[in-house]
Amino acid sequence: MNKTPALTFNGQSPTHNENSSFCKRGLTEAEAARYIGMSTHFLRMGRQEGRAGNRTLPPPHVKIGRAVRYLLDDLDKWLEEHRHAAIKQPSSSATATIYPTNSSSKHKE
Repeated sequence: MNKTPALTFNGQSPTHNENSSFCKRGLTEAEAARYIGMSTHFLRMGRQEGRAGNRTLPPPHVKIGRAVRYLLDDLDKWLEEHRHAAIKQPSSSATATIYPTNSSSKHKE
């Protein structure tokens, strides 16, 4: 089963380099941000501060020295964990109440 990437970078899959026989598993911060549709600021602040206030936790990352990488499997899992099903709105059976105007009182000149 071949997974289709959510987006491409320079017209190519973010995971496969046609000039090479390997598939890229780790994305840089900028690539990961584009892949999940969030900003690099979101990823950086989440790594540095964790769950501060009501902040959404970012996806897990790998740190090798100073290099930060995000694994595609982790990004896909994080996206699935944040998927919400559409909520069906209950049909409104409430009717508007219309109050009659007092037609017997006329303005006198």
